[in-house]
Order: sequence, then structure tokens, then C-alpha cells
Amino acid sequence: MKILNMNVAPANLIRFFVLVILYVLLGNIPQIQQNPVISDATLAVNMIVIVIAGILYGRNIGLTVGLFGTFFNALSPAGNAFEFAAIVPHAIMGWASGLLKENTNSFWASLAIVLGHLLNIIIFLFAGLVTLSGIDNSFWYGLAFEAILGVISINLIVFIYRLICGKKN
Repeated sequence: MKILNMNVAPANLIRFFVLVILYVLLGNIPQIQQNPVISDATLAVNMIVIVIAGILYGRNIGLTVGLFGTFFNALSPAGNAFEFAAIVPHAIMGWASGLLKENTNSFWASLAIVLGHLLNIIIFLFAGLVTLSGIDNSFWYGLAFEAILGVISINLIVFIYRLICGKKN
């Protein structure tokens, strides 16, 4: 199947849509996203979907899931200025996870979530959504907690996926 003059396998198209929908659905479930370190803050649970997409299906799927998943989530009821600002960082994060998986293993590729968080912070600072004075120790503790939880979750999900589906991806 040709889309935008590129050959796209139907399986990749299905994976793309399923992962984008999963990203948006997870982004709209605030009950599971309470950050235990920072009160009134949420965990970006849906970011793991982008990294998993890159690890399992390659950098192009990771990039497009990051780009479109974040864009559609920004348009959803959960959307806000932070989500719009995160579109490009999430696309880069998805691409990076796929690239890292090509050259290393899943653990190192899962660390692309840290890159995503750092890019988000940079964009949020430039966009004026976060100020340097607003970044204190509790912010970094919360971010570290979220990154560690993300890396563990990504590796666990990738392991279970490969256990069930095999390494054909």
C-alpha cells in the first residue's frame, strides 16, 4: 500500500493506529497517573507507548506514533499546552528508541524515555510553560521516579510481548 509515495505494510499501518489510539486512551485516564512524589502532578504514562513502538517496530513507527499520538492527545479532552509542546520531543523520542534498538538492546533503547523527558523540559522552558524557578528538588525527584517507572514498565511490556508473540517484530 502506498501512502505519501511510500510503501507501507498493512501490518505497520495497523500497529500505528493501535498504538496511537492506546497513547490517546492512556493520556485520558487521569486516575492511573497520580505522581506520588509531586502532589497534583500526573505521570505521563502514555509516553511509554511511544518508546515501546520504537523498540518493537522500528524508528519510523516510533516517530509517527510519537508525532500523531501526541498530536491527537493534545486535541483530546486531556490536551493542553504541554501536550502540544511535547509533539516534536515525543516524535524524536520514538525515533530515538527505534534507532537505539537497532544498535543496542531493549534496555538501552528504553532509556529514550529520559531523552523525551529532557526534550520536554527544554521545550516547556522555551515555550514559557515552565520557569527555572519552578524547577526544584521535588520536580527532579518526580521526574526521576517517572523515568525509572517508565524504563521498568517498557522493559517489562517488551519482555511480555516477546514472550507471547515471539521475536518476530
